[in-house]
Amino acid sequence: MKRVLVSSVVLLLVGVHTAQAQQATSCRVLCTPEFKVEPTITFANLFGSPRTIADDGVPTREPRETEFELILSLDLPTRLSWLDFTVEAIFLPFNADSTPELEFETNFVWLPAQRTGEWLSSHFDVVDKFSPAERPSDRRAYTHKLNLELDTSVAIFNRLKDGR
Repeated sequence: MKRVLVSSVVLLLVGVHTAQAQQATSCRVLCTPEFKVEPTITFANLFGSPRTIADDGVPTREPRETEFELILSLDLPTRLSWLDFTVEAIFLPFNADSTPELEFETNFVWLPAQRTGEWLSSHFDVVDKFSPAERPSDRRAYTHKLNLELDTSVAIFNRLKDGR
């Protein structure tokens, strides 16, 4: 399974190199892809963490988690300003027990950065996630999951001079 993920990341990188070599002046449906390396801090279970019931029948709340992630992302813009696609490979470099994940996203932009002076942007994502199985009844090591995300970015260093 790790071979499949590594192969996917390699294909992702090769695709970026090929796309940059073929700089098109205009796009028909999909525009020139953009490759990004995104160090990210993720807060899990921030609001209303799920409850689990232990074997003794006592419900407990899942703890809030803070994770550092390294995301290799290939953004595929379209001619429509409100629609983008993204392919991501996600790694937790400081967690020895973690395994890579793949995400295929359809992004619906509802707050473009141009409206806020490049300070804030937000989009709603429909995500097909291919990641380690989470349920004890899962027969495979990796499973597909459907996630809905609200992705909001704040550009806190937007006013710095170029080169800083």
